[in-house]
Amino acid sequence: MKPQYEYLKYSLRLEPEQATRSDQDYQMKNAEDVHLFLRDVCSLHRKSSEEILVIATDRKNQVLGWHQAAIGSVDSVYIGPREVFKFALAANAVNVILAHNHLSGDVLPSETDKETTQRLAEAGELIGIPVIDHLIIGEDQGYVSFRKEGLLPQRND
Repeated sequence: MKPQYEYLKYSLRLEPEQATRSDQDYQMKNAEDVHLFLRDVCSLHRKSSEEILVIATDRKNQVLGWHQAAIGSVDSVYIGPREVFKFALAANAVNVILAHNHLSGDVLPSETDKETTQRLAEAGELIGIPVIDHLIIGEDQGYVSFRKEGLLPQRND
């Protein structure tokens, strides 16, 4: 008697966790727009551990949705391409924006931040979903934009 094998078919879909209402329609034209979204909608500056968020955008940089991709400790967090682009692909994103917080308040990127961002940007280019910025925010109004600081390649779009 031949053994029987079972092969499962899956469907992929996003399941919303929560909705945050806002009077503002956030279009990510610049780093300040992203910073306001991270503070007003995501409350990233109020977290008690380092977190990495992925914001999926359409071709006009309108927000499709955002995802908490990783939670770390009080002074570090790790993320790889799988965690970023699994959400981006499911959200049908054209671009992604990365963000994470520094609880110390020092928003300057570490060497690890720079290396990780470069690796994620390379992965995004490879699959056709570019990383258009990465912001690090602190508890106060401070933030750093990798794009503005020249830590990501300039884009012409």
